[in-house]
Amino acid sequence: MDEKPQTVTNADVVDRLARLRAVLPLLAKDLAAARRRSNSLEVENRRLARRVRELESKLAARRPVVSTPPPARRRSQRAATGGW
Repeated sequence: MDEKPQTVTNADVVDRLARLRAVLPLLAKDLAAARRRSNSLEVENRRLARRVRELESKLAARRPVVSTPPPARRRSQRAATGGW
């Protein structure tokens, strides 16, 4: 249990920085692409939502308003046959 902490050398730090410098531009590029895709999806979603509202309003305008009475209650099979 007497583990000594690892010593970080200057070479280790330089190596880690070099790896970060290689990875960070790729991450930034992916992030920018994801933001562009997100924006285009939001625009498309708004367009589709407008289209759905248009179609629903057209459908509602064509459908006549008719009030129908509630369906009659059916007698149970037992009551209809007069017993068990």
